[in-house]
Amino acid sequence: MRRLDRYIATTVIGSTLTALAVLLALYIFITFVEEVGDEGALHALWYTLLTVPRWTGELFPVAALLGGLMGLGRLAGSSELTVMRAAGMSMGRITGAVFAGGLVLVVGVVAVGEGIAPRASAEAQRLEAGGKGGALRLPAGAVWLRAGEWVVHADRVVDRDHLREVTAFRYAGEGEITAMARAAAVRFEQDQWRFREVALTRFGGDRLEQEERATLVWEGGPDPAMMDMVTTEPRLLGILDLREYVDYLEANGLNSDTARLALWRKLISPLTTAGMLLLALPFVLGSLRTVSVGTRVFVGTLAGIVFFLFNNSFGNLAVVYGLPPLLGAGFPTLVVFVVAAAMAWRMRR
Repeated sequence: MRRLDRYIATTVIGSTLTALAVLLALYIFITFVEEVGDEGALHALWYTLLTVPRWTGELFPVAALLGGLMGLGRLAGSSELTVMRAAGMSMGRITGAVFAGGLVLVVGVVAVGEGIAPRASAEAQRLEAGGKGGALRLPAGAVWLRAGEWVVHADRVVDRDHLREVTAFRYAGEGEITAMARAAAVRFEQDQWRFREVALTRFGGDRLEQEERATLVWEGGPDPAMMDMVTTEPRLLGILDLREYVDYLEANGLNSDTARLALWRKLISPLTTAGMLLLALPFVLGSLRTVSVGTRVFVGTLAGIVFFLFNNSFGNLAVVYGLPPLLGAGFPTLVVFVVAAAMAWRMRR
């Protein structure tokens, strides 16, 4: 029986890797074509390859569904599953073998997602910035930081220790603004953040005091390593970095819902993969068992696209409407398990 378990697991692994390779090939082609017109072929190719590790994790649940459909479909089409059942192999045993193969793949994808993807994504962001004026930018086009008594807005992030075109507000008490500073740059030097070429305005009662300074120390400024997180979309960060980023946001009284959503999505991702593999079983052994492999793949692709869109849309809606990030990340996966359980129950009727 163990040999049959390994056979089913390796079949699922091979089919899933094939499906993942096809999906990534499509992604590479589309992204390369989009990028090549702006910066040239070599730049576009290198940027595209650097984003592949991130997309490996994002596309993996869909690849698991397609791999399960193709692998189990091949076994069902050749009557191998029928022979296994006749030999006394239960559906629970077959499901366990499928999950064992999925677990091996999940370990590999998590290793890529946590060890390679964050660094590769950061390098891709720097490469893209190098072709667009040398400044890293968030989607909103600027960076907001809050640390110590200061709330800092920077139009450009040249590097993790260099901000430009900065406006800062110093708060005291219950949200009272006590000073405003405009600076050409902020640099991290000698273990301190320093505003450079500063126009400082102090607010005191009915009076305004203005002065020009060459430098001004930013007391309580963030560690430069935090700048990598602030200037990176949360979904591009690893789990440990996301946990640290959430702590930073909450310690400074900032909204952490987007970062928490990204963190929960990464933590729930193995369950999502398990749900997709579970969904493949009734597809193959149920009403689609007599149709061609091409039809199964089409149905699986359609289901995967629907899940991908639903997962991203529901998570974003959860952030917009203030729903718990765990609900935003976990509800689509819960739906997959419910649908798979309903199909399995119907199959046994």
